[in-house]
Amino acid sequence: MTSQFTLTDSYGASFVDREAFAAALAPLVGATFTPEQPLESAKYRTVIMLLDGFNVAIHEEHGAKAGRLRLSIWSPLERQLTGGSGQIKWPAAITLDPARDLATLASDVKRRLIFAAGGALLRLHDALTAQSAAQDEAESTRAALAARFPNARVSLNADKSQVDVYGSGDVYLHAYMRDGRLSITRAGSFDADTSLAILAAIFKA
Repeated sequence: MTSQFTLTDSYGASFVDREAFAAALAPLVGATFTPEQPLESAKYRTVIMLLDGFNVAIHEEHGAKAGRLRLSIWSPLERQLTGGSGQIKWPAAITLDPARDLATLASDVKRRLIFAAGGALLRLHDALTAQSAAQDEAESTRAALAARFPNARVSLNADKSQVDVYGSGDVYLHAYMRDGRLSITRAGSFDADTSLAILAAIFKA
């Protein structure tokens, strides 16, 4: 299966020039594409079109689908979520024949990928907004605890989603607060009065 984008490598094997395909398709779907200067040859390099909020990757199929292209869509903003990518469900990848009319292919890409990804992008924005609100609340909690308990070491964890509290001296403590709830992972004291005070606070006695 050949098209205007078919090239031949030094061993005589055919492959699709995905950069040329991306350059031709991008303006028809409202995307931009800038060829990079990769270490790999044109046969193996990563090809990505950029849209407002989205990336579209173009890979060449192999085996029974050789000569066709597989396009997948996602948003780089998803990397900002705690836990990284993989939390938002994007439309399934589609397979195209580059020999077809470009205008028809562009319509297919917009309908099956770009328009279909709109809901996923909204869910991603909602998740990022909720995450930002939770991080702001955690910072407010950290500041309040640090002011109230100056002898404790109070800090945010790596993803800024919870407050870690450490204590030493008469009381050694490791605890964390998330969503206003306190979890104590380790606690101890060196005198009876402090021990009773801790138990009284926990059991409201």
